[in-house]
Amino acid sequence: MKFRRNSMLRRALALCAFALAVPAGAQASVVFDGDLDTGNLSQWGLQQMCSPDRATVYSAASQPTWPKPISGSHALRFRVLDSDVSPCTPTRNPRAQIANSASSPGAFQHGHERWQRFSVYFPAGFPKFMDSSSSDQWFVFQEDYGAPWNGSPPISFGVVNDQVIAARGAQYGYDWVWSKPLQRDHWYTFIVHKRFAKDSSGFVELWLDGVQQRFSPRPYGQAARDAGVTRLSTQTMHSDATGPYQFFLNSYRSRGSASGAVDAYYDGAKVGTTRADVEASAPAPAPAPAPAPVTAPSAAFTFAPTAPKRGQLVQFDASASKNAASYSWSLDGYTTLTGVRPTFKFQNAGTKKVTLTVTASDGKKSSVARSLVVS
Repeated sequence: MKFRRNSMLRRALALCAFALAVPAGAQASVVFDGDLDTGNLSQWGLQQMCSPDRATVYSAASQPTWPKPISGSHALRFRVLDSDVSPCTPTRNPRAQIANSASSPGAFQHGHERWQRFSVYFPAGFPKFMDSSSSDQWFVFQEDYGAPWNGSPPISFGVVNDQVIAARGAQYGYDWVWSKPLQRDHWYTFIVHKRFAKDSSGFVELWLDGVQQRFSPRPYGQAARDAGVTRLSTQTMHSDATGPYQFFLNSYRSRGSASGAVDAYYDGAKVGTTRADVEASAPAPAPAPAPAPVTAPSAAFTFAPTAPKRGQLVQFDASASKNAASYSWSLDGYTTLTGVRPTFKFQNAGTKKVTLTVTASDGKKSSVARSLVVS
């Protein structure tokens, strides 16, 4: 992505950077946590945008029609207009961005080896950013950068020609080192393993949605020429770097490449010293709820008429029983009926014994017997 920095940017970033509070002697392996679950941007030492409404931290409850956060409870929407340029942001191209503080333990020094995680979502309608000799179009969503802010970052992630790409800066001729067709309405999760170096001792490794990617350097805009490598040896800081590099999430695009607002969503940013530090662990499955105790069943029934004659239909009714899952009836020990309200005709006169047995869902039983006289 061919974009320039200027002295205004250097001054603005110097003024915006401030230290995040870190307890004395802290030795945490997670050196920067920007997961947004504070519900605001307080984790981010640098916040640069033309208006506060360009960056909205939201939850699924507060914005149910926006992409549901993929990591934790909150995510970020950047909305940038074509008018978001100098003087409200120190660049001639529209941009909003946040970064960790240059003074924080999460800033990158020459020789640091760090793991980064972040997620980004491009909604339906997100522009293709088709670049050509007559139309310079690009979109940047993540980079690591620092003083003296000269030229493009050594490596950055963006969108060009309807592809998600990783590209290097001027010292490598703005070449592409990785690309994938852009998928909209999808949370991409990047895990980046990087050694920060002002020389060729630096390297980058990349996992996208859990799958390790291969780098294949080639001229700007061209397709990969070979199978590539999983570890790209490359300069990851400018040789004239005068201070630490910072971790940026951007919504930064070429001016005139889109009409109206361009939205993109971000979540789960974290930097650590090991992969385990930054990988989002799946939430532990909720324990299965304990089965509700089953109250012991209680059998009860009525019948009508209460003094039936031979051949007359008798209606039995067990609806007064409690906690019954099934019903079984015994008539004088010979005939068996089932159901809550069965019927029967007695053909012979005499005293008849009727027994109802109900069974609960856990197998417990209850029985009751009554006599009726048939005339």
